[in-house]
Amino acid sequence: VSEGDVDTDRVFEEEEGESADLKRNFEKVVVVDNIPKGVPEEKQEKLRGVLEKVFAQCGTIQENGLYVPTDGSKATLGWAFVAYDAAESAQQAIKAMDG
Repeated sequence: VSEGDVDTDRVFEEEEGESADLKRNFEKVVVVDNIPKGVPEEKQEKLRGVLEKVFAQCGTIQENGLYVPTDGSKATLGWAFVAYDAAESAQQAIKAMDG
């Protein structure tokens, strides 16, 4: 699916309050790619600390707002989600960290 194939206005129709809330919440989340892949469970606390320190420079991260997914062996997959309190912080993080 390419970007042109998705009608985001239709996806986020505000017919129900829940849809509007969902859109606002997505605007607060940044997907971070190219973090170290295969980090074992015992070293992930340090990785999370580094990610929090770097991304907190752009705004307040929500409580439990950093999610680093793992595989079946509990090793990192190479990407993460950072959820901010404000959409403006997420946009600032994208601008600051992109490229």
